[in-house]
Order: sequence, then structure tokens, then C-alpha cells
Amino acid sequence: RGTIHVAGEDLATVGQPFPARIRRKVQAVFQDPLQALNPRHRVERLLTEPLRIHTDLRGRQLHERVLALLDQVGLSAGLLRRRTNELSGGQRQRVAIARALAVDPQVLVLDEAVSALDVTTGAQIIKLLERVRPAEGATLFISHDIARVRSVCNRVAVMYRGRIVEVGTADEICGDPRHP
Repeated sequence: RGTIHVAGEDLATVGQPFPARIRRKVQAVFQDPLQALNPRHRVERLLTEPLRIHTDLRGRQLHERVLALLDQVGLSAGLLRRRTNELSGGQRQRVAIARALAVDPQVLVLDEAVSALDVTTGAQIIKLLERVRPAEGATLFISHDIARVRSVCNRVAVMYRGRIVEVGTADEICGDPRHP
């Protein structure tokens, strides 16, 4: 129960599938980038597709934006011709992040975005996410790793059986929880 508003719009009333204006405002990075990214497509296509749909960029400007996205997430242009199944887990997740950031979303949803990665790669991705998250807007970080939540989040909502049972600052929730 409840409502979700993005930029003043109630998502329950905008229709399904979500219109392009909403998809541009809200982007997600999921736990398993190999399932979230089409393994038959090359990195270049994965990054140009949202830009073709949501912007007027074409030709040289489009290519430059794609190169800037790769640089932003710490990947080289040499990966453009590779498919996602040819990349490491960390590289795949960086491509997924670049794709989500391509259209400058107002809300970035990170759904267990680091849980499938090893500890070192996960820490690198967290540092990357802290650097690239939207300056204006919000980042929703979904995780079962409470220590990571505490290090990443300002405000925390704890869910139990599909219901929010506790809301507060990260220090309040992690330091003195009210729910088991």
C-alpha cells in the first residue's frame, strides 16, 4: 500500500508500461547484470540504445557521450565491441551502471547491485556509485547487507514481510534497531 511519486507524478496513474518520460527519470541497476543486459548485444549498443530513445544525440555526439559514460564508470573504449558475456562481473556491473546513468535519471534504483560481486569488486562499485549518483534526485539502495547499507545510506527503511517496519537515519537504524 502507498504511493510513489517521481517529479510530482503518481506512478500508479501514469499507465503501463511506464511512458518514456518516466523511464528516463527512473533507472535501475540490478543484482545480475548478465540477466539485465542482453548478452547478444555489444557494449556499444547497450549504451547507445537508451540515448537514442531518450535524447536527440546522434553520430559523433552520441559516440562521445558513450565514451564519456565508459570513462565515468572506469571502463576503456576497448570494451565497446565486446559482448557482456565476454566481460568480468565487475565490468558487466559497470556497463549496467553506465547504461542507467546515460539519461541522467532523477532516481537511481540499485537493487542488490553489489551482492553478486566479490568483496573487493563490490567495494570498488560502491565507491563508483558514491561518485556518480545523481546530484539532484535520489538513490534507492536495496540490500540485505546492513553494514553496507550503513556505510552508503543516509536514511534507511527496514522491510519485513513486505512491509516497512522501521525508518530512520542509518545510524539510528543500525545502531539502535527497534525491530528484530
